[in-house]
Amino acid sequence: MRGASSKVYFLNKLKKKNLISEPYSHLNSLLDFDATLEPSAIFSPSKCVDEDIIFGVKSRPGSRSTRNAIRESWLERDLWKSLNYEIKVVFIIAKENVESHKLEEEKKEHGDILFLDFSESFHHLVYKDIGYLHFIKEKCPQARLVFKGDDDILLVPQNRHILTEKRLQ
Repeated sequence: MRGASSKVYFLNKLKKKNLISEPYSHLNSLLDFDATLEPSAIFSPSKCVDEDIIFGVKSRPGSRSTRNAIRESWLERDLWKSLNYEIKVVFIIAKENVESHKLEEEKKEHGDILFLDFSESFHHLVYKDIGYLHFIKEKCPQARLVFKGDDDILLVPQNRHILTEKRLQ
């Protein structure tokens, strides 16, 4: 076996073994990374219209209260309007063992969920980034500024405003 098929065989064989022993055995889970995964959206926010900044925030399906807190604080649209910016908020979420109908309800209420068709995992975070970039390319190609962060950060809009003004001049 040579070429690609031998590599697949080798990787499958590695996945069946725990090659790394304590205290570093947690690194064995890195063998579960699927480099062939192509993220697709189950559902996504609407196309951009005239937004100045697109905010992508990685989140988990069960973190609705965190998303609501973000919507009511640093990503509150009127706050950004007071700084002369139109914004679009996109919460980037992958599948997990929770009812997807709850996310569909949240999508109907807020219209800001990008729900991706792969399992939620630390090793799949890069696919959330890729899914978000696909969203930007397909639905917001005219975006002037794009932000990506996690739902455990706090962005101060006034500080972002100062940095943005410097960059756009």
